[in-house]
Amino acid sequence: MRVTQVQRPFPDTGCIPDAFHPTGFVEAPHRFLARRPESYFNRAGPYPGYVYTPIEAQWAGEFSAFEEGLLIEQLRDKARDACNGGTTSGGAARDDPAYPAQALADAAGAKLDGDDELGRAFADLAVTGRVAFERFRAAPPTPDAVANLVAASRPGFLPEQRLEAANWALNRAFDVIAALRTGFNRSRLEWIAVSAPDDPPHRPVNIPASLYPQFDLDVTVRALEVRTRMIIASGQPPTVAAPSPRTVPVDPIPTIDLDQRVIVFVHGHTSRLEECDRLLEPLTRRGFAVVAMDLPSCGYATMIKHMDIDPAAPNSRVIFPILDFQDQFLVDCVRTLGERLGRDIGYQISAWIGGSLGGNLCLRLAGRDPQVLSNLANFVPWSAASVWTSASGSLRGIGAGKALDRAWEVEDDEGVLSRRKYFFQAFYDSSPEVFLRPQAEYWYRDGWEPCKTRLMTGARAERHELYNPAFRRWHWRVAAEQLY
Repeated sequence: MRVTQVQRPFPDTGCIPDAFHPTGFVEAPHRFLARRPESYFNRAGPYPGYVYTPIEAQWAGEFSAFEEGLLIEQLRDKARDACNGGTTSGGAARDDPAYPAQALADAAGAKLDGDDELGRAFADLAVTGRVAFERFRAAPPTPDAVANLVAASRPGFLPEQRLEAANWALNRAFDVIAALRTGFNRSRLEWIAVSAPDDPPHRPVNIPASLYPQFDLDVTVRALEVRTRMIIASGQPPTVAAPSPRTVPVDPIPTIDLDQRVIVFVHGHTSRLEECDRLLEPLTRRGFAVVAMDLPSCGYATMIKHMDIDPAAPNSRVIFPILDFQDQFLVDCVRTLGERLGRDIGYQISAWIGGSLGGNLCLRLAGRDPQVLSNLANFVPWSAASVWTSASGSLRGIGAGKALDRAWEVEDDEGVLSRRKYFFQAFYDSSPEVFLRPQAEYWYRDGWEPCKTRLMTGARAERHELYNPAFRRWHWRVAAEQLY
């Protein structure tokens, strides 16, 4: 492997707020968010047994009154109906022939009761989770089927009123599907209900989504099936056409011109493919096609339990099974994409690029034999994780050990306490005795404002939408492996 000269960024690069805080974040109505108990704000600590440090106590007064984006139980119950007992990994759907028609009947019932906002949320949950969406796509309910279910709960309304409400609920569901799968009229729909702990979403819902067409790719990695979301950015983003009424849009067919050079972008830790957005214009302007995907247990890819890859006990410290799995995923993903395109695209790949975890995975791929894998030739990593001295035997080892312990923590019964701990540990936790600030504080340099604060706020909003137990455990397992 030939190593070129390191390129250092300009330290005085200014902040362009509009470029680093895109539109597309939509806040939920407060009535639909679970509230924290008053006892949480007594500054004793975020969870039993924890005592705030002074700086954390100061931040505690600024904490939201809500449980980090968690929905109220009334809505979570609807999302659970799409899954087998509310599994958080997008498990098999229950054998319930009434679903999703029942969810839409509940939406229609709320409409008849005069609560349009609640009705829209119920209709959303019939299609925003991956399991719910697949069930809806396989057999979209008819207006008559929904209206018949409404009759059981709202017998006092006339048949034509129930049918009108059923059509209203169905229109909302199809509008949401069109917005998520194609981007059509997304801003008009405002907030859309989704509950990732109960049924992880299949596309970005209330956070910015790529302007390029998204498609799913099923990749087999060491006998495990991973469904990832991908884009191939080439030229200008296409204009979104209005879909046919009451249809589920078909995923776009991926294409790469035979003579086109390809850049493969690898996103960072617990991030998603949209991380590449700010690079797309300069790269596509130079004629490149940019391939980007969600890594396993990140973004809108399959949420995998890290124990399914390596069930070793938490004290198995100096091994890297999850990182090994992820770089193998990248190889298998590009191979599978080539099969989808009908040819090997390895010869077209000019470089693999990425930062943080993405940079780490690029460096790991660079260690493979390019004679065996022809698409592994050039790599452009930046701020690559794990290029530091191993945490073993250092103060950093304390943090690495904590991360591994957290990777095996069992979710509490309701998922509220575990969620609260995750967001505290990822965005607020500090160790002033060893001069460590919250992890998120290190993502961007001090003084780069307001971009730094806005990007950290956006990252937190993204995790509000994506959090589930598999995501949480994966986060800490990968963090620990990169520290060792």
